[in-house]
Amino acid sequence: MAGPERLSFYVDEEGQVWAKLDRRTFLVGTTAALLTQVGVGLSPSSLPTIGVSDDLFGFAALAKSQWPDLRLSRPSPDYGVDLTALPPDGRAMEGAVMRMQFHQASTTAGRAMTTLTNVPRLTEFSRATSRGLVIGVDKAAGQPRFFALDA
Repeated sequence: MAGPERLSFYVDEEGQVWAKLDRRTFLVGTTAALLTQVGVGLSPSSLPTIGVSDDLFGFAALAKSQWPDLRLSRPSPDYGVDLTALPPDGRAMEGAVMRMQFHQASTTAGRAMTTLTNVPRLTEFSRATSRGLVIGVDKAAGQPRFFALDA
């Protein structure tokens, strides 16, 4: 068994918990997932929710209608992230936090196209090691359409 002189833990700026044993580093999980496991009151009802005024392009309303147990939040500071999502228990990526960044898009000939105007913000977003989605939003047809690219 590793003693405290060989094993240490730390939390990075994205809320991921890492364990360091000698020269090796291991991802233990997210802070939210670990706190839920030890029973520190992080029920879905106790987490902050996305209000109508904060809902980027209506994404939160659509996502919550399809996946009611999905937890969405706006990080602060954002590090280039518009929303973070925590899938419900029992999903393939249980406890994994997905970062999302949204951009206006248009569709032409069946392809979604966007112009990235804030390159430093995208660079900051893409530096993270956790799962990320760049989401293009086409609002031309009245109802927004969302296109995701795995970052």
